[in-house]
Amino acid sequence: MKPSFILLLIILVTLPAFAGAGTGDAELLPQKGAETAQPGTDTTAGKEEEPAWGLTVVMLLLGGFMFMFLEIAVIPGFGVTGILGILLLSGGLVTAFMKLSMTMALAATFSAILGVILLLLWFFLVFPKTSMGKQFILQTDASNAQGFVAVEDNSAYIGKEGVTVTMLRPSGIAKIDNERVDVMTDGEFVEKGVKVRVTKTRQNTVIVTPIEEQSSS
Repeated sequence: MKPSFILLLIILVTLPAFAGAGTGDAELLPQKGAETAQPGTDTTAGKEEEPAWGLTVVMLLLGGFMFMFLEIAVIPGFGVTGILGILLLSGGLVTAFMKLSMTMALAATFSAILGVILLLLWFFLVFPKTSMGKQFILQTDASNAQGFVAVEDNSAYIGKEGVTVTMLRPSGIAKIDNERVDVMTDGEFVEKGVKVRVTKTRQNTVIVTPIEEQSSS
């Protein structure tokens, strides 16, 4: 799961509470002027402007989902499209709580959460079956496989002997099993042409020790 998904879910869950606290009940609840309103009449403030603000909220949410779709399906990583998607979704929800009734604001919030859930289901269930998804999975598996092989190859050098091709200061190159290998000592300098033995690996680095020193000790 990408970081943008986690951050988006956190925003969608926490934003309505903060937005509601910031605007106050007098702005959110359709109770303003209730003391002068007649029974059966709609007392929601700014009802004439609500359709325009509702359209604005819809456009912001749709734009946010469009950028989030591009983030997961076209552009890898957590980049500009993911940030824009989160900002648009957040702006849509804030606008809903600031300009619409509580019912409409909650409806927008639930719609956004439902959209995120559907987007996640598509990413995990449908996207891997698409040509782009298969290519993405193959690239990820190939990268993991390359890293695993590198660790195994370095570990396979332990106990083998070779000859330094360059001076180790303390790193350099040694020839082991007719292969040029980047090696390093534990700190000492070793001249060129000295026999060495691989004693261990440290973070994929081959550590060697001069054989002459081991014999003299």
